[in-house]
Amino acid sequence: MRRISASAFYLTFALTFLALVISGCQTMALSVGPKKVDLSGLEPHVARMSAFIDGQIRGGGAIKADWPARRTLEYIREAKPDLMAPFLEYAMTVAMRGKNSSVLICSADGKHALFEDAGCSARIDAPMWRSPQAQPCRFVLDLAVTCSIRKRRR
Repeated sequence: MRRISASAFYLTFALTFLALVISGCQTMALSVGPKKVDLSGLEPHVARMSAFIDGQIRGGGAIKADWPARRTLEYIREAKPDLMAPFLEYAMTVAMRGKNSSVLICSADGKHALFEDAGCSARIDAPMWRSPQAQPCRFVLDLAVTCSIRKRRR
């Protein structure tokens, strides 16, 4: 049986340890970095939420156009918990201008906008999560313009 010298043993040990540390750091760097999540599955829920609020306001339902966003969301949480369920992990707010309304869905920390959808249209108006750059959590749609364009197309 051949014996290896102590220096060869320590050199092999040091190189193996270094290789493990470097590969571990690389794995951590890959898992910690920003990752793009597919939120397309949330789009039908956003459209349903915005359509519900729009229908309530235009159809004379319980939600009134002059309600603050907080009151609107509290009403939906109590009256329609199934409608609110997909958004429990997100920050959500509502804007109402006259009979027009818009729903804004943001990241849980409230920093990045993911969706904005006007209730007057059937499709998602602003899927910000698809943008290559993170968008700040704020309303961007001019509801008077967005909803008047939708009416003209019908």
